[in-house]
Amino acid sequence: MRILHLNNELSISCGVTRSIINICNYSKNEHKCYIIALKGNAAERLNQNNMDFRFYNSAFPDPIRFLIVIYKIYLFCKKNKIDVIHAHHRYFDLIGFIISKTLKIKTVTSVHSKVYWKRILSYKADKIIAVSEAVKKHLINNFNLPITKISVLNNFIDPNKINISKKKDELLKELKIDSEKKILLFSGRLSREKGLDILLKAFDSIFINNKNIVLLVIGDSELNEGSQKFIEDKKDSVVYIESQKEIFNFINIADLIILPSRTDSFPFAMLEAGFLKKAIIGSRVDGIAEFIENEVDGILFASEDVEELSDKINLLLSRPDKCVKLGENLYRKVNTLSGQKIIRKIIDLYKY
Repeated sequence: MRILHLNNELSISCGVTRSIINICNYSKNEHKCYIIALKGNAAERLNQNNMDFRFYNSAFPDPIRFLIVIYKIYLFCKKNKIDVIHAHHRYFDLIGFIISKTLKIKTVTSVHSKVYWKRILSYKADKIIAVSEAVKKHLINNFNLPITKISVLNNFIDPNKINISKKKDELLKELKIDSEKKILLFSGRLSREKGLDILLKAFDSIFINNKNIVLLVIGDSELNEGSQKFIEDKKDSVVYIESQKEIFNFINIADLIILPSRTDSFPFAMLEAGFLKKAIIGSRVDGIAEFIENEVDGILFASEDVEELSDKINLLLSRPDKCVKLGENLYRKVNTLSGQKIIRKIIDLYKY
């Protein structure tokens, strides 16, 4: 079969991009995969994975450009005899639906996040993949999708793609971080949903009594004014760098991974931390709370509760033995997310 994956942006830090690459890599022995996006900075990563991709250098929601993109994708599908359009964004779900009415192509849409608007135009695909039970409930409650249309298939990590290319001492020297410091790591989109502002407030509180910590922030977009000022004022204790291609190098040097999200469907950062046996503290929301068992393979706190987050960080900083146990338990859990099994289920959806 010939599968066309569609997404708005392909970014080196984007979980959706990683999901697409994983699906293509795991199914390449059975299917020919193509990828089309409007923009992105992940060309090098896609080339490294031998992906057949192209950027259309357009933008939504301009209606003229929208029609042009539909026509381009229509021509691509016709020329390449595409069997399935697998969309990873609502705009492309709609495009797939429109094209399928002419070319009789099957359509599948993966839903990677919770959104609330444009309900009439959303989720028209024949089959829907929700990355967590939280997303499934959201689709049923807010978009009235029938339960029989939705399959829950979690994100997963390809163990073969875990690469630590730099020694810890070498990377710490590059980042100008003292090797005696404890490192808290935040990595992800710098959006309100990811809750960096919550972590910055907690860090400010902790730092008053503990100068032996550093916050490492790795982001995929510009900091907002408040976060930028905080980091500038705390430049000796907060290190900010843009999104990194080799993220496992940075996870490897961290003592704690913090996921302070206000909403988070099923974050890759949680899985990446697990594969390197790192302890995580995450907010009790969506896919984080669904996957993490509090005090067993991670620590959960009430979303937006800065004081509780501060207390949890202080607790784990004082209990390295507990961090080790949590990391080992998380490692065992993420290994249960078999890429082969998940891909088999996706392929079954292609063949429905």
